[in-house]
Amino acid sequence: MSIKSFFSKIFRFKRNNSLIGGRNSKKVLFKMPKKSFFKKRSTVKIKFDFKKPLRFFKRNYIPYYLITGLILIASIIFIVLGPIFRVENINIIRKDGITDINIAYKAVDDFRGVSIFNIEKTEILERMKDYQENIKDINLDLEFPKTINILVESYKERFNVNINGKNYILLENGSLIATAEPSKDLESLEIIKNIDKTRILEYKIVFDMEYIQKIEEIERMVKENIAGINITSLKYYEKERELHIIVNDFSRLIFSLDNSITSEEQIKSLAVLDRENSQISNNDKIYIDLRIKGKVFFCSIAGDKDKKIENQCRANLKYIYNQL
Repeated sequence: MSIKSFFSKIFRFKRNNSLIGGRNSKKVLFKMPKKSFFKKRSTVKIKFDFKKPLRFFKRNYIPYYLITGLILIASIIFIVLGPIFRVENINIIRKDGITDINIAYKAVDDFRGVSIFNIEKTEILERMKDYQENIKDINLDLEFPKTINILVESYKERFNVNINGKNYILLENGSLIATAEPSKDLESLEIIKNIDKTRILEYKIVFDMEYIQKIEEIERMVKENIAGINITSLKYYEKERELHIIVNDFSRLIFSLDNSITSEEQIKSLAVLDRENSQISNNDKIYIDLRIKGKVFFCSIAGDKDKKIENQCRANLKYIYNQL
């Protein structure tokens, strides 16, 4: 038997009789399972949305590019046009007649040549206050490209005062303005204080603003609460922090200006005394001391025909305050 015929018999397949898996075959070399060992592969469909990255870019990056571009453009404009927007003209207008206009111009002269974009109200205000402490506030108006307008407001005038033989107007913040003659619209306040004659007082804060406001407040409340009272003069003892109100050139009302007692408490005690004892305008008391809370001390000269009590009371005042 030839090799070719041998292998042809082994690998011959018939429909009803075969060597492997045939009907007459008793031995099965390998039986294939009915189910497959391999699962069917699942497929994933991938769709690419071209609009999503575009939306992300618009939302997150475009605003930054716009801002950067605007800053760049503004910088270029500033560099190119910067020399044009420099202060050359300064106009100062007084809201009142208190501020010295020449000193005001001197105070802000250094702002000439500065970029108008760098001009700030607070800086100009502080510079002007360094020269004139009577200034309360300013309004600043920038007039492009080279002009700034300044409207100056001072503190309000309160009293005529005389210090070392010179007339001044005392403002509500305690600063002084020199004047040739006392103002007819203001009351006079005598200030008991030793001030160096060589000291420059004009446009400077010399007295405490808090006490100046209390003096004005007490005077107003006395007029409102004591009927028919005639105030002839006011004396401010700075060292003692006291206000003395002289009534009818005779009686002296002594008030405290510190925080140990309020103005209202002192006025209330005075009103009770005026109502229940005798009127202040009767000139029967040398002084009325209201400085102690809940108490009133006074020197009455009722029935003092030989003026012994009056003289003693005035001597006491002179001893305490070194003057009358």
